Amino acid sequence: MKKVLLILSLLIIFIPKVHADEKAVVNVFYRESCIHCKDLHSYLDELSEDVSYKDMFKVNYMEVSDKKNSELFEKVRSYFNVSSSGVPFYVIGEAYNVGFPNPKSEDEYMKKQFEARSKEIKDMIKSAYSNDETNIVEEIKKGNLTVKTTRATTIANESKKDNNEDIQAKVLDKKKDVMDYTAIAAVFLLITSSLLILKKKRG
Repeated sequence: MKKVLLILSLLIIFIPKVHADEKAVVNVFYRESCIHCKDLHSYLDELSEDVSYKDMFKVNYMEVSDKKNSELFEKVRSYFNVSSSGVPFYVIGEAYNVGFPNPKSEDEYMKKQFEARSKEIKDMIKSAYSNDETNIVEEIKKGNLTVKTTRATTIANESKKDNNEDIQAKVLDKKKDVMDYTAIAAVFLLITSSLLILKKKRG
């Protein structure tokens, strides 16, 4: 009986970890002259000191006056079908947003806007970290997600659909792995509990 319990315990302990423990990346496209970009920068600096979030994310800043960053920015906007070149434009995992409200504004409406945006960013970080979401910006940069751009507009390439399906398939696979590992752990715990109950009854 003891040997059986030991084996079951070891199997549970050595079930592969679902989470890769990799930080989510907050990809920020900005301009040096942009006040709202500086506000976002300050906000992310403060958030990186928050014990609840500091181990969840890191920030990748890209100044859009740089040619390479500008080209990447255009491709990222194309991927998300965003025609505006407004900044700050940030992507966390598989989600994006544009702009950032003044955190020091005394206006009640702006205060609510800041609170809402702050919560949204935190939720995006938690989602990207917990679900091990694809870093869209990095995948586009590597060429794994192909997009086509023009001067007048930005249009996602035909291959985008296939790439999106690939990403969705990866996400589903990860979720399936989580369910599989959880089910295995549950079965072993159930067996262990049943054996202990039988042992007590016999004793």
